[in-house]
Amino acid sequence: MKHLQCILSGVLAGLAIGLGGGIFLVCLATITASPMAGRIPGSLLFSIGLFLVCSLGLCLYTGKIGYVFENRPAYLLSLLEMLIGNAFGAVGLGYLVSVTSLNKVIGTTATSCAQGKILEMGQGGGQTWYSCLINAFFCGVLVFLAVDIFKKSENHLIKVIGLVGCVTLFVALGFEHCVADMFYFGVSNMWGLHFKEAFLAMLLFILGNSLGSIAIWAALKYIKKPLSQA
Repeated sequence: MKHLQCILSGVLAGLAIGLGGGIFLVCLATITASPMAGRIPGSLLFSIGLFLVCSLGLCLYTGKIGYVFENRPAYLLSLLEMLIGNAFGAVGLGYLVSVTSLNKVIGTTATSCAQGKILEMGQGGGQTWYSCLINAFFCGVLVFLAVDIFKKSENHLIKVIGLVGCVTLFVALGFEHCVADMFYFGVSNMWGLHFKEAFLAMLLFILGNSLGSIAIWAALKYIKKPLSQA
């Protein structure tokens, strides 16, 4: 039952991040004063997804991987279950949205967005493997900070500002969040049209998010040590 609960919580977290991705695409598609006009408000509103995850205590892989060395080995299985649940929630929501009237609004924008995220394999479009990894690494850093501030701060205003600020930063800067990208690939059917490029990019996003989260966790833990132990 514990495993089922973890997966179900992961599904709900994937849905929440997908909802954030959906409002981001709506802003990009409908705010057309300039090519980048919708990016900042969309990035700000995307944070609703992570706020739902943190406030409801849902299992989001990118919010949990940074604490891997604070837990027992069994935590690795929980992380895998979370990731599976996140994928079902985010990809499933993406495909459901793709068959609704909302797709008429965001379909072209979603396709353009997703095509720039897949791994470039000599066919034009997409991004290099190191671009995938770097963008995902810094997203991992910012997501960990967002979750950690929300988790540890006793000031509710700081919780919200920290979470919203970090999320807005990573989305506006184009960093890659693996669960959000699962949703984008679902809406645009990259999983069907360019499965290999999407799948390999996703592996790099997961790796980069993981390394970024663990790296910032380790750095914060080190600088908080007493100088005599550093």
